[in-house]
Amino acid sequence: MASLRLEAQARVILGLNILYNIADSLCSVFVGVYFYSNAVNATPIYQHYFWLLNACALTFVLAGWYAQVKDRVHVLRLGLFIQAIVYGIVLYLRESAVDYAIPLGILLGIGLGSYYAGTNTLHFDATTKDKRSYFLGWMNAGTGAARFIGPVFAGKLINVIPEWGYECVFFTAVVLYLAAFLFSFRVHDDGVHRPYLLGYAVNPFKMHRDWCWFMGSSFFVAGSYMLIPLLLSLLMFVETENAFYVGVFMGVQSIVNILVSYAVGRWMQSHHRKATMFWSSVAIALAGGLILVHWSITTLIVFSLIRAVAMPLFQVPYISYKFDIIDRVMPQPGHRIEFIVAWELPLWLGRFFFCLFLIYSAGELEAFDVRVCLFLLCAQRLLAHWCTIQTDVVRESLLRAA
Repeated sequence: MASLRLEAQARVILGLNILYNIADSLCSVFVGVYFYSNAVNATPIYQHYFWLLNACALTFVLAGWYAQVKDRVHVLRLGLFIQAIVYGIVLYLRESAVDYAIPLGILLGIGLGSYYAGTNTLHFDATTKDKRSYFLGWMNAGTGAARFIGPVFAGKLINVIPEWGYECVFFTAVVLYLAAFLFSFRVHDDGVHRPYLLGYAVNPFKMHRDWCWFMGSSFFVAGSYMLIPLLLSLLMFVETENAFYVGVFMGVQSIVNILVSYAVGRWMQSHHRKATMFWSSVAIALAGGLILVHWSITTLIVFSLIRAVAMPLFQVPYISYKFDIIDRVMPQPGHRIEFIVAWELPLWLGRFFFCLFLIYSAGELEAFDVRVCLFLLCAQRLLAHWCTIQTDVVRESLLRAA
């Protein structure tokens, strides 16, 4: 166990991650519900997320440049501050905030793109390669714990104080974002200024074949991190019309995520990663099929629990493979941000198409098109797995184990 003790900077980053995710989970679960409560249908919510994701992708590219040539902690802090401003504006606008869903989405996308451009490389450098799965397991567990506390607290607050519940939630989130901003001054940049070689990371004709395959896998995990949780929270609200039930529904998924993430990070060996990813992909696809063929609150709960188990089983080994491949194909040490940005581009493209599908076909949440979208988002995980196992990194890890 002593050999698995995390470095001081890794523990600081874990703490910042928890603080950020409590703030984010307060808002990310309920801002869509809040918009839906004050809108005619779900279309403004889809438009909000469509422009959020576009702004996030563009900002990620630009903030990635600044993180590489200047200071990645600066863009992380900028992202935290902008997100605090966004929810401060929502707090000020109250019910009329839905009328500004698109500009709020753009501003929030800028904040998210800045934050993730800084934090993704910090996660990469937080610890050594031999402790990476252990660190990622704790990272997912910490995220899960934070994302249990946030929605349950927010849902209870909204039910107890129906007149001011949403305002209290957004005010709490703003305070937490500002606290995370202050806490971020304990995070240190390495102080090295490097050229930004994004063209090298994006161009598939000059790149290592492993990276080409992994870029393909990125397209097929699109939507898993943002669109599915959004749809689940909205669908549960439509079924129950109770914010606390939505909070518990999302929070229980996070508790399951905590337990599975810790187990994966603590006990999974490198030669188990391929099989773990495959069976988790199958489970997610079958859960999506369940939603497609039969719709009820029971199938919604079953789907969410299967996904809560399967996601960390896929995610921890998938991210470990990503870091291993980046280690191999970097032209020289210190150019990870270009590859992380490049990986986000096909991810953005996948989200772009799914958001357009929702905007133009699924304004009503009860529509069959929403179930089709959920199924496709789940089924494509099998394609993400297939692209990943084409890499030499996966094959070599199995050969070493044999």
